[in-house]
Amino acid sequence: MVNFKNKNMKLFKTVLINSIIILNVSNSFSQNNIYVAAFSKSYQCEYNKDYEGAIKSILDKYDSKSYEVNLRLGWLYYKAEKFNESVQYYQNAIGMKPSSIEAKGWLIFPLAS
Repeated sequence: MVNFKNKNMKLFKTVLINSIIILNVSNSFSQNNIYVAAFSKSYQCEYNKDYEGAIKSILDKYDSKSYEVNLRLGWLYYKAEKFNESVQYYQNAIGMKPSSIEAKGWLIFPLAS
């Protein structure tokens, strides 16, 4: 029998995390529709478990100096089970914002994998 409570909680957590990231990205890139479109497409692809498509949508507009872009790529590579790449992008994000709790916190996942 399917445990709907656990599935709903997992979905809720995923939506909450993605919403927080989207808000941060939207604030950072409110002047630049190119990034908003790329992130929006990456979230659609991630929802469909098309992690390669999600990564591609971000890489098409990759800016190595963007904390948010590196953070997003760290997450997507982790979801795609490409842990070395994930670590690299999280470390890039940490290099840009050394006091970032979120980048350091998410870095644990690919390192543990």
